[in-house]
Amino acid sequence: SVGVGAATVRSWSEAFDRTDALETEGSTTGDVDLGVMFAARRMRAGLVVRNVTEPTFRSGEDGVIEVPLERQARLGVAWGDGWPGMARMVVAVDADMTRTAHAAGERRDIAAGVERWLRSRTVGMRGGVRASTVGDARPVASAGVSYAVRRGTYLDGYVLAGRELRGWGIAARVSY
Repeated sequence: SVGVGAATVRSWSEAFDRTDALETEGSTTGDVDLGVMFAARRMRAGLVVRNVTEPTFRSGEDGVIEVPLERQARLGVAWGDGWPGMARMVVAVDADMTRTAHAAGERRDIAAGVERWLRSRTVGMRGGVRASTVGDARPVASAGVSYAVRRGTYLDGYVLAGRELRGWGIAARVSY
């Protein structure tokens, strides 16, 4: 759904709280995302392109309000100590190849991180950093932990902190 409104607010949280009062109309459209990965021994590289058809969502009388989703591309490389197979340690770097509009200003991020599994892959720890290469850097650091309740079932938690962004999360995950 798309809606437009104007208000004076003191925080993002307050702005999001006011979205319930907006009159909205919805539209549906299709799109395609593409991805490719290359693997050779302990190295992997990948490219993902989102919003390939650059769909536009419309609302309002006669489709007056338009919200386009611009094409985005991201490239990444990673090294894993146990690849092929299960890695106990992974080091990765990825970067946006396109600029993306963001509420805090245009951005094109670069990120790096490391993940390490201990105790026969029962406990996983990870950390990373990201920053924009255009406009203000807006760096953010993150750390997380995973616990394998049993094979393929995990409890995850993370924290992140930057000058403009702070948060945390927990999740239960099933993978195969």
